[in-house]
Amino acid sequence: MMLSGLCSGVAAGMTNALSQYFYLEFWGLSAANISMLALASVLASVSGVAAAAPTSKAFGKKAAMLGLFSLATVTASAPILLRLLGLMPQNGTGWVFAILWVDAFLATTLAIAGYIIISSMIADIVEDAAVKTGVRSEGLLFAANGLLPKFTAGIGVFMSGLLLTFVAFPSHAPAGTVAPEIMRHLALVYLPITFGMNMLSILVLVFYRIDRETHERNVAALAGEKTVGDAGPPPEAEPVIASAG
Repeated sequence: MMLSGLCSGVAAGMTNALSQYFYLEFWGLSAANISMLALASVLASVSGVAAAAPTSKAFGKKAAMLGLFSLATVTASAPILLRLLGLMPQNGTGWVFAILWVDAFLATTLAIAGYIIISSMIADIVEDAAVKTGVRSEGLLFAANGLLPKFTAGIGVFMSGLLLTFVAFPSHAPAGTVAPEIMRHLALVYLPITFGMNMLSILVLVFYRIDRETHERNVAALAGEKTVGDAGPPPEAEPVIASAG
């Protein structure tokens, strides 16, 4: 689970660091358009929360999570791929913004639903570890899970800087003046790296082995230990006094 978070976190850090470059130079969006894309993410947070529970119940946590993250990865990569293939409308038309808005809403909805299920799976790991080791480590595991995004985001930002240097992105160019060839070169390098990192994070989770049956068995084992612990020590036996006869 930690290795998966490392891969996806680096990809997310790169995406966050380079998103403004793509919005302004690759898609030619205005500040108002970019603000509206942020609104799509806000609305997607609501739909993602609503979709998590029924999806997990219908397919199981592992299958639902793998499916949601796979769809989110493909959806998020689709606009740039379509532009590289010459299948997107020209910049400056309303269709470009509409496609990007719908795409951002769908990709964020799928990703948030997947992250909610991931959090639930980490709770299952806590119970599984407690059964195997006899030690409750939820504080350590959740703290590590919270620290990982901060670490991976920094790596993603660093890699983004390397990509900008690699494609010779101009340092002080006014917005909207970067040559299309440079942005196309950046997209050709950025897309396979982030797509590959996200897919690697998904493939790693194929080896996650805690299913519903294992989870229920762990819960029952922990409940049994708690019941025994709450019962206290057995009462001392009364001394037996033998009669002299």
